Amino acid sequence: MKIDLETIRERNFCIDPNYKVNRQLKYDDRSIDVQSGTVWQPNVYQYASSLASKLHLNSIIDFGCGSGDKLSVFAGKFSVTGFDFGSNLKICQQKFPQFEFRQHDFESEDDFPIPRDLGSQSLLICADVIEHLIDPSILLGKLRTLLEVAPILLLSTPDRSKVDAPPLGPPLNPRHIREWTLTELEDLARAFGFQILDSGNTLTNDQEPYWSTSLLVLAGEGFPKGKKIPTNSRYCSKNTLRPWVNTQLYRIANKGRMAASKLSTDSSKTGD
Repeated sequence: MKIDLETIRERNFCIDPNYKVNRQLKYDDRSIDVQSGTVWQPNVYQYASSLASKLHLNSIIDFGCGSGDKLSVFAGKFSVTGFDFGSNLKICQQKFPQFEFRQHDFESEDDFPIPRDLGSQSLLICADVIEHLIDPSILLGKLRTLLEVAPILLLSTPDRSKVDAPPLGPPLNPRHIREWTLTELEDLARAFGFQILDSGNTLTNDQEPYWSTSLLVLAGEGFPKGKKIPTNSRYCSKNTLRPWVNTQLYRIANKGRMAASKLSTDSSKTGD
């Protein structure tokens, strides 16, 4: 399938044409997550581990590995290659010397240095990267090329309709250029000729119960013909009830913690 990049760009990457983007990008420094202990998109990586095992793959390639915390689920199970740049890469190398990490500019035209035999045995991950790119079509095009060999790709990005963002932008997060809804992300994937095996929302981080991240599972040429993946609603779900209930429970618990904290503060003042 020939990919018409110019048309995709003209269509604002399948987002409403009136959508406004952030014009200035801040580097997504993940060192703050190391300090806070936050792990982003944990279910994407749990799902990836489950699928790679079921498909008898022996390698994981992560495009945008961040601080690397989420890669710990693969330790002792798969060989891992991570791509990123800047200070994130140094953090990864210190944490996981047994894994391989390579520097790469995701908006450069340079191909990923991945041997064909490695790609054919690898599950690919691109978790919450495209929202940081001025022109995500370059990275998506390279991932589409890799899927001519690799069997499967997990692609995630924040769901604009679930993060209290302005419907027509710009994103509230200064590190995000643009954000898609799940439907827009599916349209973008189809525009690049990706075959969607599973789609839905997934847990955003391990500190809060918000299922505000879109997740697509995409098939490559190496995916077994006629095979269906064992979808798992623990990791990816279009059931809006579960995220809503989790969010309400979290808000109730958070209000309780804030009330208890205020009571403790008031008691201390009374004691004085």
